Amino acid sequence: MPISKVTTGSITDSVAIDTDTLVVDGTNNRVGIGNSNPTYILKVGPVNSTETISVQSTDGGAETIMQSVSGSDSRMGSSLNTPLNLITNNVSRMTIDTSGRVTMPYQPMFSANRAGLGYVNNINSNIDFIPIVNQGNHWNTSTHTFTCPAAGKYWVSVFNLNYTAVNSGPSYIQINKNNGVVFSAYADSPSGTNYHSSSASGVLDCAANDTITFFSPSGVVYGDTYCGATVYLIG
Repeated sequence: MPISKVTTGSITDSVAIDTDTLVVDGTNNRVGIGNSNPTYILKVGPVNSTETISVQSTDGGAETIMQSVSGSDSRMGSSLNTPLNLITNNVSRMTIDTSGRVTMPYQPMFSANRAGLGYVNNINSNIDFIPIVNQGNHWNTSTHTFTCPAAGKYWVSVFNLNYTAVNSGPSYIQINKNNGVVFSAYADSPSGTNYHSSSASGVLDCAANDTITFFSPSGVVYGDTYCGATVYLIG
């Protein structure tokens, strides 16, 4: 690789091969590639107004490239038509495919309804949702509780149906965080044989091990697919 200058502490060895520069600053423990005055432990560029780090395996596969282009944006990606993966513990946690779609297969999420269950009047307890999706198994099917695995913002929602034939009063469902009411879904009692629906949704700022429950203090909790809930870690 062409090198014009190698500097180690106070010892300088110059080789006039090319205009590229490799500087090893032994005093401050810094290395500069294409930069004669590195301000970080490793400083790459600018070289022709572009800072680039390229890493490639010995089998000649896709290069991983980190690049700052003319100060307008920063880039990290693959040199070939291959997905970009973020990995922890040697497992892919997030993938950006070649069409730009992002998937996070381990993102905590829960979605459920009461399929196969009948309506309940004045249940006065947490609603017994049956999971459709329970990624990470953070919904406890015995206590009907979602336990947040990590601190972050969680999207939560619930919906329900009220029907006069099974209940003469309103329906009422609370979204609770640590047993405290945050959102409520309320529907008054419909007249005749009509139906009323209710829903509530929002974002909760949760700490790790905070709990989210869907509690009905009174009124009807409908069965089957007419009553459902969702919890999703959004970031």
